[in-house]
Amino acid sequence: MSSYRTPTFLLFLFLLFTLLRPLPAAADGWRVIPILLNFDQKTRSGVITLYNEGENKISLQVKSYTWSQDSDGKDQYQEDAELVFFPRLLTIEPGKSQVLRVGMQIPATSSEKTYRLFIEEIPEARKADQGATIAITLRFGIPIYVAPLKSEPRGEFTEATLDKGQIVTVIKNTGNVHFRIQSVQLIAKDANGAEVLRRKIDGWYLLSGASRPYLFTLPPEECRQAATLEILADTDREDIATAIKVDPQACNP
Repeated sequence: MSSYRTPTFLLFLFLLFTLLRPLPAAADGWRVIPILLNFDQKTRSGVITLYNEGENKISLQVKSYTWSQDSDGKDQYQEDAELVFFPRLLTIEPGKSQVLRVGMQIPATSSEKTYRLFIEEIPEARKADQGATIAITLRFGIPIYVAPLKSEPRGEFTEATLDKGQIVTVIKNTGNVHFRIQSVQLIAKDANGAEVLRRKIDGWYLLSGASRPYLFTLPPEECRQAATLEILADTDREDIATAIKVDPQACNP
């Protein structure tokens, strides 16, 4: 009969006890209002209010980054000094709030400039008699948009293909300001215009000049029933649409 006192089992019990026992709070509840800032030629500064709704004092640090996106629409950040903000370090007592002031020091250009202001909790140093703790810190990334001299929102599908039952679509922001893609829908219709299948993928922000791919998979049977695939991107500025005529051979996995 195997023993339950093996080193592996004892280690399991130790980890289970460590994770399930009550732990000192390593992060308290706090919130930020507003959750984004919009600047233009007339509005060059703004205020963010931070509220400590927890039971313990919190310390926060603030850093600013330029915000861009790569060819797959993934966010890229680089620390910068174009945003002016203060204070950079904050300490907020329980039930209190503090104001963070933010401003721009560069003029508007032909394209929108985008930033993220990251507000991150600094974990409090724990006393030795509290034992092991798991530090859980909160981090908010506040979008900041600086409008161009003239806004020209525009987007388009630069790719929409069907191969082996896989539909690859690419949306590109060809304008000079960001937009948010609420969702991308695929609607398969037969030769009579009747709907065969509908799929939806949630979207995200798409910055000026950036592209983001969206992938759908069609079951072979529904794919062969379809004559046309309509693809619609619902954005907060305007809808973007395209269509694919179905070649039944492209439905085979």
